[in-house]
Amino acid sequence: MIWVCEHCGAEIESRRKLYKHKSEEHKIKNGQAPKYDLKCKYCGKIKHITRGEMTRHEMHCEKNPNKLRCKGHKNTEAICKRISLGMKKAHREGRASSWIGRRKRSYAEQSWFNIFTNENVKFENNYYVKPYWLDFAWPDKKLYFEVDGKTHYTSKGKLHDEERTENLKEQGWTLLGRCNWSEYQRLPKEAKRTYIEGILSKLL
Repeated sequence: MIWVCEHCGAEIESRRKLYKHKSEEHKIKNGQAPKYDLKCKYCGKIKHITRGEMTRHEMHCEKNPNKLRCKGHKNTEAICKRISLGMKKAHREGRASSWIGRRKRSYAEQSWFNIFTNENVKFENNYYVKPYWLDFAWPDKKLYFEVDGKTHYTSKGKLHDEERTENLKEQGWTLLGRCNWSEYQRLPKEAKRTYIEGILSKLL
């Protein structure tokens, strides 16, 4: 039986030799398309990918004036309201763990996780106090520390955090600090160290 290469039309006498031919001549392994160092015509980035992957990248490239935008599923206003009321009720009753299950830390949380770990400070990460999750907590002292992204500094975010702080205060919890991650990142090294030492001193 003769096998024909679909890329160049070469006739090969066995399937094993056809695979070898594709691997050596066309850089194709296990039926996969070859990868090249290709440059996006919009953003100029060079990626080691297949031609098909580059085509998809260019279709969705941020600098493509005709960027193809994915249209996600849109819920009706009634459905959104029902979901919101359902989640609020679940949080009040202590049934809702979180929107994402708290399986992964954000980059900011991971950075503070590393800081506390390197300082040999024992802590609880993503500690649940009905109906909230605390970024870092010390349950025996009822102290907690929050690391906030930019969404916390919108009008809704600030109002939510104020209510959250008050509710936790009523349960006997004290907020050590609320780290504004974007501002913290802009601090010089010495100022960051001073900030960290200030938080650590409150744990003594």
